[in-house]
Amino acid sequence: MLTENSILEGVQNIIRGYPLALKQLDNRLFGIVRADESQKESEAIETVSGQVVDNEGETLPGVNILVMGTTTGTSSDADGNWELNVPSLQDTLVFSFVGFQRQEIPINGRTQIDVTMQPQTYSGEELVVVGYGTQRKETLTGSVSSVGGNELQKTPVTNTSNSTWW
Repeated sequence: MLTENSILEGVQNIIRGYPLALKQLDNRLFGIVRADESQKESEAIETVSGQVVDNEGETLPGVNILVMGTTTGTSSDADGNWELNVPSLQDTLVFSFVGFQRQEIPINGRTQIDVTMQPQTYSGEELVVVGYGTQRKETLTGSVSSVGGNELQKTPVTNTSNSTWW
């Protein structure tokens, strides 16, 4: 006796090995379509958006936002706003920005996600930045001058060579 399931299994066996897929069009109506069309339709695209700010509430432009495990991503605009098409509202987003802690945030079905980035402090050995790379202070030879943040804050300048801290 033929049943609906045995007929569907038979059709699937016939089209196996071809770039075809069986698609349910209605309650009892099925069709054979190209496999890539069937796959595109099954990949639901959802839109998630939000705003990125720092811990003081200031917007952060240029924050990288990626869907974890993919190359799908975007970055925040000049006002910290962002929008991203994701395959599923169950994915996880990764937020990263230089000087701030990387954050992995599950979407959990939300379409609006506002994020507050936390500053990241680095500790370790003191490094000296030179024009073409970095060196440890103890192995450095030549003339050295150190400038701290306090000295640079005394006189705001657009170029450190114009500063009068020395």
